[in-house]
Amino acid sequence: MLQTQVSFLPLVAAATAAFGTILGLSSAPALADSFNFSYSVSGITASGVFITNPYDPSTNSYLITSIDGGQRDGNPITLLPPGALGAAGNDNLLIANPSLLDERGFSYSAGGIEYNVFSITPGGPFEESSQNFTAIPLTSFAVTPPPTPPSTTLVPEPSEEMAVVVMGVWIARVWGLRKKNAVLSQHA
Repeated sequence: MLQTQVSFLPLVAAATAAFGTILGLSSAPALADSFNFSYSVSGITASGVFITNPYDPSTNSYLITSIDGGQRDGNPITLLPPGALGAAGNDNLLIANPSLLDERGFSYSAGGIEYNVFSITPGGPFEESSQNFTAIPLTSFAVTPPPTPPSTTLVPEPSEEMAVVVMGVWIARVWGLRKKNAVLSQHA
């Protein structure tokens, strides 16, 4: 009878591990991302760090929630909320494709003036200001690292792994006690 119990324990361990692998896998928690940006237009430069919400697969984009350390020719940059500026109203989306921006773009203020940076296909990126609302083509626009959809690697959560191990130990213990009680009752 002991032989049956010993050969059954590896089976319980293997089943528990398989069960834990299947149930314990989940996507990693979504975290905010950051992207360095810089652009120039008519001899003026602007740069900073986009802080974004996690990637949204439904829009293939990241929502820009703030700009850290942003400067436009020495003036601090403050991100404006979506819908604040531009003919269509900015949406503050950083698109995960080569155009990087859509036709609504992102908006910010610097030096008492509001700016909207957007992209039109064909044509590329443009900037307009609250002073003249004329779209001026950018001479350069860069975002690093390039925004891309994140990989969907499944990662087991540590708390789930521990629960599976504890469950496996408990099952093995209960099964062992059950077998021991069965052997004792046969000899009684």
